[in-house]
Amino acid sequence: MNSNDSDLVTMDNDGYNSWLKSLNVGDEVAIKHKNYISHNKTFYTKDKVKSITPDGLIKTVNFPHEFEYGVVIHDVWDSQTHTLIKITQDILDSIEKRYLINLFDLVDINELSLTQLREIKNIIGE
Repeated sequence: MNSNDSDLVTMDNDGYNSWLKSLNVGDEVAIKHKNYISHNKTFYTKDKVKSITPDGLIKTVNFPHEFEYGVVIHDVWDSQTHTLIKITQDILDSIEKRYLINLFDLVDINELSLTQLREIKNIIGE
């Protein structure tokens, strides 16, 4: 994601708060996960709103914590924040890229044919 990805999260406070209040059970959202220890590593996941309490706490299907004002801040030792954000094409692209990188990590490159290895070489430009 680009260095200006904070724009994807906060819009402006009023716009972000209005968006949070407009959410309904079943709406798709993205979660921005930021780890401040791992060189400010940021990644995104896609989720759905599971429940919203009368006081605005939001629970998603796959994430174990409730979001208060759109954010979950873990204990200091964890050094992570998780923020609900709108799904955009940039976010979807980031999620797909992370998925593909993780998928490629599972491949034993020794099992690829010479032709497949040549195709990869052509793609990476070596």
